[in-house]
Amino acid sequence: MATQTAHFELEKPSQTDVVDVAVLNNNFDDIDVVMFANQERSKAAVSNAADAYDATKTYAVDALVIYENQLYKCTTAITTAEQWDSTKWKATTLAEEIGTGGGGGGNADLVHCTQAEYDALPASKLTDDKIYMITDVSQKEVEGEVYSTSERIVGKWIDGSDIYKKTQSGGINFAQADTWYDTNITDVDEVIEVKGSILRSGEQIELGAFNDTVIARWILRNNTVKLSITSLPSGDTIALKNITAKYTKITS
Repeated sequence: MATQTAHFELEKPSQTDVVDVAVLNNNFDDIDVVMFANQERSKAAVSNAADAYDATKTYAVDALVIYENQLYKCTTAITTAEQWDSTKWKATTLAEEIGTGGGGGGNADLVHCTQAEYDALPASKLTDDKIYMITDVSQKEVEGEVYSTSERIVGKWIDGSDIYKKTQSGGINFAQADTWYDTNITDVDEVIEVKGSILRSGEQIELGAFNDTVIARWILRNNTVKLSITSLPSGDTIALKNITAKYTKITS
């Protein structure tokens, strides 16, 4: 019987299984996605750690710059602006600088904590001498593949606002058509994505899909995501199966 890896839930065929190439390909695809995402995050982290080398500036020892997509540390003070001189710089990595406190920032302590513990920290604890590693967020959650009835931050919107994600399972029975029913997804500023389904007499129907005169719709009104159906045929029972929304909030 196949098992799964501990962290990314990749399928591992047993010794007696007939190997399915599709399973292997899915594993490779998952690994490729994660490795590429990590590579992009690493590039972004390096870009945020230092500015590009500027031939019109001077630099102190241990200053960090980016030159030709590589992070460098200054080994000889540059007191007069000049063109790039590789003899005065040493190639380094962000990991090395975090470990050694490069860039004049001093040694940084690595603190392991849960998301809840991090969220509860006062501003006075969020200082440059500490790096917080969230221990209860999986890679799939980072990529937005985890669903929860609790509201969670899953990314950043184009204006820099936090993107929240929340799922409601059940909880609404549509007693009449063309009436808007409140979900528990509230305090919403802007909806980014909504998906979900309803149950019509035992059949699961996607939100927005047409099913014999019945369409389930959503709207953002008064900062709450609301649902409605276009008709309620005689004898039918229609209820919410689930709804998941990604959104920004009025208060964050």
